[in-house]
Amino acid sequence: MNVIHRHSPRVIAAAVLALAAAHAQAQMGATPTDNSGAGGMQSPGTSTYPNATPSTGGTGSMDAQQGTTGANSGTAADGVSTNQADQGMGSQPGSMGTSDTAGGRYSTELSTLPSEPTAAGPGAGYAGSGYSWLPYTTSGYVGLSVGAGDIDDECLPGQDCEDPDAAIHVYTGGLFNPNFGLQLGYFRFNDAERNGGKTKISGVNLVLTGIAPLTSTLNLVGRVGGTYGWTDVSAGPGIVAARGDETGFGAAYGVGLAWDFNRNWSVTLDWDRHHMKFPGDDKKNVDMATVGFKYRF
Repeated sequence: MNVIHRHSPRVIAAAVLALAAAHAQAQMGATPTDNSGAGGMQSPGTSTYPNATPSTGGTGSMDAQQGTTGANSGTAADGVSTNQADQGMGSQPGSMGTSDTAGGRYSTELSTLPSEPTAAGPGAGYAGSGYSWLPYTTSGYVGLSVGAGDIDDECLPGQDCEDPDAAIHVYTGGLFNPNFGLQLGYFRFNDAERNGGKTKISGVNLVLTGIAPLTSTLNLVGRVGGTYGWTDVSAGPGIVAARGDETGFGAAYGVGLAWDFNRNWSVTLDWDRHHMKFPGDDKKNVDMATVGFKYRF
């Protein structure tokens, strides 16, 4: 009994150390099952996306035998922050924190801006593309319109004088800015039976255009410029009337409406007047009323 009593403290101490060593060994070899990051400090993740809601994640298990866990930084890419200990032997990564946004995930997809203006019409912020066939202009377009004409000319007594029953106008243009531009066109009238002969009219005109938006899709268009025209006039046998062909410059102006019914296409309604030279060294007004389509590049 005296021997056992004298060695009891040493035996007990040895047993305690053995149990402690076994417990530590078991802890070092164990695989942690706590993925929630419990036992560690919580630190906010740092988002690399604008307006991202910061997310938090655990620093990792503190069950490592030696060392202390270091600072943790989270990266909130795709709304998920990853946290990892900087130091500490045997430390385990903590849980992956999720964003506080709805659905637990922050979308990294940027909002798509509209590729087209919401309002049509050059005056309302709709200027089409930057391409034009005319120099010093952008937002080019082409157009085609058809209609009828009127010749401001007297008819000889007893003779029939018709106005052109058809006319065609093709043109292209561009803009200096949303409200002013330049337009180049070619027009031709059907032959008109007048004074027993025929009157033929065609021309090329260059005009400045002004655009005033009435609504987001309806524009009032004004035109002023000049026309280089050709006229060829004949008369019936025995009729005393000026005949022959003439060319020359004259003033031109007009007004119209353009309805933009989609991104590229417009319906146009136009009236134009051309001051043209006719045989006999005389200038006369030739009017043209047309309806057509315009296509923007």
